[in-house]
Amino acid sequence: MSDTSTDSATHEPLRAVIADAAAADAHWSESQHELINGVEETLRQLEEQIGRIAEGESAEEQRRHEADAHRRRLEHDLKLARTRVHDLEEALQQRTEELLKAQAANNALAAELQAAEIDPSDEVAESSASPAEEPHGDDEASVTERFAKLRGDKMSIVPYATPARVDPKSPMVATSDNLIHTAHPGSPAGAVCHVVSADGRAIPERSLEEIERLDDTVFAALAGDPGALDAAAVAWRQAHQAVDRRLLDEARTHYVRRARSRWRRAQRKPEERIAHAFAALEILGLFGERPEAA
Repeated sequence: MSDTSTDSATHEPLRAVIADAAAADAHWSESQHELINGVEETLRQLEEQIGRIAEGESAEEQRRHEADAHRRRLEHDLKLARTRVHDLEEALQQRTEELLKAQAANNALAAELQAAEIDPSDEVAESSASPAEEPHGDDEASVTERFAKLRGDKMSIVPYATPARVDPKSPMVATSDNLIHTAHPGSPAGAVCHVVSADGRAIPERSLEEIERLDDTVFAALAGDPGALDAAAVAWRQAHQAVDRRLLDEARTHYVRRARSRWRRAQRKPEERIAHAFAALEILGLFGERPEAA
């Protein structure tokens, strides 16, 4: 028993040292774990900051890329706009030169027309009646009245029993305004009448129709209808194939006089200049030559 007590007393300090060492080791291990956890937390925070910095740099790079692309688009659009402005300036200069040339030609033609001898009766006819007031009906009275007003020739409607040629001084040949019309509706010559010109020549029905068609297109053109210009040229070519040369010359002279009168009227009234002046020039150009030159 004494030996056992002696050994226990001898090993007691050693056990205390071992216990202290174990406690110290546990404390150190715990402190190391805490230190490692702190380092890991610090590393995690650093990684998050690095990620945010990388995202910011990527967003900034994207903004710079978009800004560069927008700047390039603006530079391209500006270049196109400058090119367009340059083209417009050249076109404007060209149109201005053409306008000045046209104005000079217009002034020269106006001076030429003013210097030409014009029948004063055209001025009276032009001022007393507007083209808009001219009759356009298809009945016999309207056709004959229009034929008389537009052409201004002396003619008469006489029975077929009358010889083809009559004396121009005969009472049967009177101005159209004083005629008593007896023809059937829709036909100025009718079934029982024919038309006689101022010098007593009978006008065939086909010739009368061609002249009336020519009258309609010419005066529609002078009234400002742009489509009537081409129709007048076609009607003029057709008429000079079917109508007597002297009657065509009378019609051509009358058209030229009316076109000159319309030109002078357009010069006096600016509101009619665009609508009617160029139409008058077209008619003058068409009828300035003899029929065979059309």
